[in-house]
Amino acid sequence: EQDTSTSEITYTDEAGNDSTAQVVSTDANNQISVGTDGGAYLYIPTIYAAGRHENDELNDSTPKVVFNSTITRTAQGIFEITFDTDIGTSNYIIQITAEDCGGNCPDNGNNGYDDPTVNYSNVSSTGFTIRAGDNDNGTGNKDLADIGFMFTVIKLPN
Repeated sequence: EQDTSTSEITYTDEAGNDSTAQVVSTDANNQISVGTDGGAYLYIPTIYAAGRHENDELNDSTPKVVFNSTITRTAQGIFEITFDTDIGTSNYIIQITAEDCGGNCPDNGNNGYDDPTVNYSNVSSTGFTIRAGDNDNGTGNKDLADIGFMFTVIKLPN
């Protein structure tokens, strides 16, 4: 028999003695709780999707590394990240890191492009857009360039 409010199980051992067992510990810092059905429930953020696109992949449609998503280049410096399965919310965390282009970002052909950046937009339950380029051009807009990047999508618990 199980108490679904505490996740405590009552059982009879081989000697015929009634005993109880705790499925979920009450110790400090325990991240497992009792679920609505009385079972153990782990309530933590999870990595939903991740990928790495390198600037040497311009003529290759297959990224070096990708998990639960696809990377599609739609224009110079613009990439669509599409999840394999709808995440069901647009309330998730996106972490993006730009590849260092060593002072000469691809597609620009100029020295001094030493401030590669990536940012996101158009967040939806099916994906988002990444804009990559160099921001070292004064007050003008980002100079879009096909620099490499990595991304991680973290889904928060409901």
